[in-house]
Amino acid sequence: MSNARIQFSLASEDVWDAYNPQLKEGEIVTVLKANKKVKLVQGKVGGSTYSESIVIWDEDTAETTMSRAEAAAVTATAQANAANGSASKAAASQAAAATSATNAKASENAAKTSETNAKASESAAKNSATSAASSASTASTQAGKAADSATAAAGSATQAGTFATTATNQATAAAKSESNAKAYMDTTKDLSENVNVFVPTVDADGTLTWTNKAGLSNPAAVNIKGAKGDPGPQGPKGDEVTIDEELSATSVNPVQNKIVKVAIDNVTDSIPKTSIANTWTAQQNFYNLTLSRETYSNFDIVSGSDTPITSTMIYPSVTSTFTLNLSNLAGKLRPNQTTVFTAYFIGNGNYPLIITGAGTIKYIGSASDVAVTPYGMLLNILMVTDGGGTLTSIVQASKLEGGA
Repeated sequence: MSNARIQFSLASEDVWDAYNPQLKEGEIVTVLKANKKVKLVQGKVGGSTYSESIVIWDEDTAETTMSRAEAAAVTATAQANAANGSASKAAASQAAAATSATNAKASENAAKTSETNAKASESAAKNSATSAASSASTASTQAGKAADSATAAAGSATQAGTFATTATNQATAAAKSESNAKAYMDTTKDLSENVNVFVPTVDADGTLTWTNKAGLSNPAAVNIKGAKGDPGPQGPKGDEVTIDEELSATSVNPVQNKIVKVAIDNVTDSIPKTSIANTWTAQQNFYNLTLSRETYSNFDIVSGSDTPITSTMIYPSVTSTFTLNLSNLAGKLRPNQTTVFTAYFIGNGNYPLIITGAGTIKYIGSASDVAVTPYGMLLNILMVTDGGGTLTSIVQASKLEGGA
C-alpha cells in the first residue's frame, strides 16, 4: 500500500507570469509576490490563462483595506465629536434666544405700564408717552432679533443633528468594512490552510482509491493497471552497427566495453596516488616541494672504474687507481639545470681517483685531496650547466678518520 499527497505550488509571481498556465474554471492557485506577500488567483468561467484569471484575494489589498477602515473609523469618531460640539453650541444659542424673547416681553409690559401712568398726569403723560413709544419700538426690534436668533439656533441644531447622523453612519460603515475585511482574511486563511485534499492511493494490484480529510464522498475505486495486452508486431530490423575494437580519434562507431575499461585502467594507473608509493621512470618537474625525509638507491661496485646512473654510490673495495665517469649523469642535464652526486670510497690502500665526463672541474681545496684511502673518502660533486649547456663540476673530497 502506498500513499501520495498533493501539495499546491507556492511559486513566485515571475514563475506564474513566465509559464502562464491554463487554469480550469474555479481553480485557485497561490502566488508568492516579490514582497513575500500572497495573492489568490481563480480561473474564470469556462477556464482562462493565468494572466487572464481573476485575483480573488491579495494580502497587500486586504491590509490596505483594513488600514483604510481603521482610518475611516478614526475620522468618523472625530466627526461625531465635532457634531456633538456643534449640537451643544446650537443648544446654547437656542437658550440665549429664549432669554432675549423673555426680555422683549418684559420691555413690552413696561411700555404698557408707562402708557397707563401717562394718563394720570398730562405733562408727565406726554413725556412718558414719547418715552413709552421709544421703548415699544426698541422692544419690538429686540423681539424681532430674538425671533431671528431662535430661527438660527434651530437651523444650527438641525445641521448639527445631520452631522451627527452622518458621522454615526460613517462610523457604522467603517466598522462593517473592518468586519468584512477580517472575515474575508479569515476565510482566505482557512481556505489556504484547510483546503480539502483528495489523496490517491494505488495498491500492488493497480487499484486507485481516494481519501479526504473532510469526510466527503470519494470517487469510485478503479483499476488503472489493466490486463496484459497481446504482443505487438515485430518491428523492422535495425541497421548494421560496426563495433570498434580499439579507441580512435576519428571513428564515430561505438567501441567495445572491455576496450574502454582497459583504456581507463591505463589512465588510472598512470595517475600518481597520494597514499601509496609511486614509481616514475620519466622526468618529473616539481616547483615547490616539502620533504620530511628522503632516501636514495645506491649500488656497491667492486671494480676499478664505474659510470654511475644514480645520484649516490658506494665503492667499498678499491684496490687500485679508480676512474669515475660521470657522463651518464651529465647527459641527463639540460641547459640551466643542476644535480649533485655523492659517493663513499674505501680502499685497501691509498689510490688516485680520476674523474671524467664532468665538464670543467673545479676543486674545493686541493685536487690532491681527491684520493681513496683505507679510512674512507666522501666525495660530493655539484654539476651545473649554464644557458648554453656548458657543464661545470665543483668537486669536494673529504678524507675520513676513525673507525675500527
